Amino acid sequence: MKNKEYEFLEEIIKKNSTSFYRAFKKLPEDKALAVYAVYAFCRLLDDTVDLHNDKGEILQLENKFIKITENKESDKQPDDEKEDIWLAFSHFYHKYNLKPEPFKMMFQGQYYDLDFKPFKTKEELDHYCDLVAGSVGLMLLPILSENNNDEDKQNFALDLGRAMQYTNILRDVGEDSRRNRSYLPEDLQRIYKNQELYRKLGQEAIDKYALCQKQITLFNKDSRYPLLLAIYYYRGILQKLFKTNFDNENKRTYLNKWEKIIVLLKARIYYFLNKKRA
Repeated sequence: MKNKEYEFLEEIIKKNSTSFYRAFKKLPEDKALAVYAVYAFCRLLDDTVDLHNDKGEILQLENKFIKITENKESDKQPDDEKEDIWLAFSHFYHKYNLKPEPFKMMFQGQYYDLDFKPFKTKEELDHYCDLVAGSVGLMLLPILSENNNDEDKQNFALDLGRAMQYTNILRDVGEDSRRNRSYLPEDLQRIYKNQELYRKLGQEAIDKYALCQKQITLFNKDSRYPLLLAIYYYRGILQKLFKTNFDNENKRTYLNKWEKIIVLLKARIYYFLNKKRA
């Protein structure tokens, strides 16, 4: 029986990220809703930065988050979508004993985007990727597995976050350029021409996807297929960028309906062939 109280969380992720939605809807319902709640929280932060670019608003959201971690939020009835999101997030945050540190990392990443400066080094890029993407994986660890303090699982979250963020950056080169932004580090731009640099970062992401795929057994059995789907969907976007020779300056690469079906089938085949692994 579907949990109607939190149906709006499903609509948020379905509207904003079909790839994540298609992947994590395969989880048991309560775990899926917990993932959707985390996604809605992150979406709220992103929208605040993208639409308002107001440091004061992010600070208010951070203070509200701190109250939730201290279990000080009131149980008043929601009066708008934002309040719905906060109440749902608070519920799942405490139900799954989520950790505050990854959320603090995300706030650091949002503050960085508010005062954006180009990355001078690859190390600065990787640190940013950890803040805005690896942090999400770390947030979800208590939902997707037990013993989430395990170093291998934390490294998995950071590796997958970097791979996904590299993919986002390579996909959005043109869009970011029109906003007078570049997330490509200056030290690598001095060494490689555009196509070479795209391929270097893209290959690093491909390698990280392959490593994470091999490490999927670190997680609970009910979490493995959703994680595989997330890997396959994002890697599919990156592989399409390679096929189009990184034609990313004038259009945004995405998977069409049939490409998504092929990706789903590939993930399913890999999952069933490896289902008996520990």
